[in-house]
Amino acid sequence: MASGLECAQAANPLLVQINVASGAQNSLGGQSKTFSQPASGADSANLLRFVTGAQSVASGGVSALPYLNGLWGSSLNVQVDGVRVPNVCPNEMIPPTSTIPPSQIGKIEVYPTVAPVTVAGNSLGGTILVSSAPPIFASATNPFLYGGSLSAFYHSNGDIHGENLSLYAATPHFFIQYAGSLSQGDNYQAAKGFKAATPSIPAKTVGSSAFRSENQALTLAGRWDQQELSLRVSHQRIPYEGYPNVRMDLTGNEETSFNLHYHGGFQWGYLDARLYNTLVQHEMNFLGDKITPTSMAMPMYTQGVKSGLRIEVGQDLSAQDLLRSGIDFSRYHLDDWWTPVPGNRMMGPEIFWNIRDGREYHYDLFTDWTRHWDRQ
Repeated sequence: MASGLECAQAANPLLVQINVASGAQNSLGGQSKTFSQPASGADSANLLRFVTGAQSVASGGVSALPYLNGLWGSSLNVQVDGVRVPNVCPNEMIPPTSTIPPSQIGKIEVYPTVAPVTVAGNSLGGTILVSSAPPIFASATNPFLYGGSLSAFYHSNGDIHGENLSLYAATPHFFIQYAGSLSQGDNYQAAKGFKAATPSIPAKTVGSSAFRSENQALTLAGRWDQQELSLRVSHQRIPYEGYPNVRMDLTGNEETSFNLHYHGGFQWGYLDARLYNTLVQHEMNFLGDKITPTSMAMPMYTQGVKSGLRIEVGQDLSAQDLLRSGIDFSRYHLDDWWTPVPGNRMMGPEIFWNIRDGREYHYDLFTDWTRHWDRQ
């Protein structure tokens, strides 16, 4: 069974259309439910709360952890624009859903249990496929199309706010779009004091809950006949993000990625190819709320690079049968180290390498036969 959350960016970029189907892609005539929700907020994982069996568990300000039927983390196959984004942080501070803001999402597909091998990968608890908004093109009768959107949100508790901007222009064969978003918040407040106050944190303030996240993306696309080629380059910067229930805080995270995607339709079926590269640089330490006269800094650094190539061919065997085959190759390089801190014997005297020059290679060869049965 698949559930989908779709955003018609051209029609209304400020709303997310949510479609929950009772049958796999509703191909067996199952009933479906469709409704809309504002494409606002700081955390994309919160959109999953509208899907039965899924939930998001609060963590940092933009880093809620997605759950499916009680499973999370490496038990789930979470992809963003066809890429299984690595969570380089050993404390799971940056789940894949946090790498794209809600305002830039075009579609979310959820497979709570069994999924086709073309999308499942190595997952135990289900699959979540997040896609950015697709390019739109002008028509022959209207050869030039342009537009944009500007949105914002505000929560008084914690002075949490966010701003989103999108600008695009298109011809029948070319599309360009810039999308940017900023979300930020201070420590939020409880209804009443729940702990002893400190000189810097009142009794009802939830310390280490402040955050800031900046996202920018540039999309270029071209279309001719039934062929489409698109390039999306994105950059995310999170200078700080507190975690109230975790010992460490995020003191720096930057992710840069490019994603080149081709899709071509032919009389016999289709060809789909994707080439990508993602660089993540991550830092953990203590923000000011967790620093005491007896505490000492514990800077921890991680750098991950993932690149890959995926090619899929779909063949129409009949009006009811589709055969999909392909290859999927990815390479993942990881370094994780602690730098020395004077006076702290645990953090010294030399650099401590948790993982040095770690490498993972993934090779997949898959075939998937899909048949749409009728009621007879």
